[in-house]
Amino acid sequence: MNFVVFAWIGSLAYAAETILAKLTSRYGMKNPWYLNFLWSTFILLLILPVAYLSGQTGWPNSWKYILWAAFFYGLSNILYILALCLLDITVFSPLFNLRVAFSVIIAGLFLHESLTPIQLILVVIIMIAGIFVNAEEKFNLKKIWSKGLIIALAEMIDLSLMGVFIKLAMSENSYWQVTLPMMGIGEILMIFTIPLFIKEVKTLTGAQAGSTALLAVASVVGTLACNKAFAENVSVTTVILSVPLSMIIAGVLSYIKPEILEHHTTRIYIIRFTAAFVMIAGAIKLSL
Repeated sequence: MNFVVFAWIGSLAYAAETILAKLTSRYGMKNPWYLNFLWSTFILLLILPVAYLSGQTGWPNSWKYILWAAFFYGLSNILYILALCLLDITVFSPLFNLRVAFSVIIAGLFLHESLTPIQLILVVIIMIAGIFVNAEEKFNLKKIWSKGLIIALAEMIDLSLMGVFIKLAMSENSYWQVTLPMMGIGEILMIFTIPLFIKEVKTLTGAQAGSTALLAVASVVGTLACNKAFAENVSVTTVILSVPLSMIIAGVLSYIKPEILEHHTTRIYIIRFTAAFVMIAGAIKLSL
């Protein structure tokens, strides 16, 4: 199968993940800490047999960078669900293009990769567009730095750092030698959040567990498909993943069923989608 097909499968799976996570956090498991713990647990359980069947598992050659990658992986799970609970999908989805901008900066700092003037200009443009993608009906630049936006920015920085340490870890180990320990340690870190939802464990319903399991399936499909695509071509895969499918789906649903996810005026969606287009174009340029 062509890598482009895998890239689009991954992009669709991640879009489904975002929509399902928003719906689950709003109508199912409203405690983000409980949702995050259960979600990450299901992902690990689904990944284990895939890793075993690959025949490429084994004790890592070096743990140094894996431990850092695991820390940022665990933190990313927390920041992701908190930001998604606080932000509209049409705001949160395009912010992932900031990951590209932050990755360029962090790669320059940690991996000593040189930054060209054009790259720096593109980074600034993406960041400015990221402000306008958070536009509301009463748009005010002084009040735009909401709690949700700050957490989302922290998430993008965290993902960039995680990417750097995964890259460093994989220079010394195989893919599954990095991925499995990283996810396992990340899950152990989630144990420290149990006091934040322990009282709700006994109230878990079949519907809540089912929706979270479905969310985990979308996450695993997206990860496996994208990894397959990245193995053959990074640039085109990055371009495909930059398309904010979840934002488009949420925008359509806002007109068909505004009570389900979100609803804003046409003017606000024009501003958000324009800013998203600028971010996507900048991220694609940085990725190539």
